[in-house]
Amino acid sequence: LKHPCTHVKKAVNVNNVNKCLQKIVAQCSECKNKNLEELYICLQCGSFHCSNLDINHILKHQNTPRSDSHSIAVNIGSLIIIPINFLQGMGATLHYTQEFT
Repeated sequence: LKHPCTHVKKAVNVNNVNKCLQKIVAQCSECKNKNLEELYICLQCGSFHCSNLDINHILKHQNTPRSDSHSIAVNIGSLIIIPINFLQGMGATLHYTQEFT
């Protein structure tokens, strides 16, 4: 089965995510937000970042220049896998899930 998006293979590193899940601390690595509905885990490096109406640390994480792609995340509260750029300008996770699920 071929992936519809060629970025998926480059954007997901299961080994890195598994390492981070072993020592899970569910909070944003920047602001320590612990609201699971606003938390995302990057599927490339396993780091936690939040996104809500006021801040978007997961988008900031994606936009940080690096050699590998950090463009796909899982929302911790809903376990929805999404391209991070879908959160740009959308604010809260609830808004996202209402429009795209």
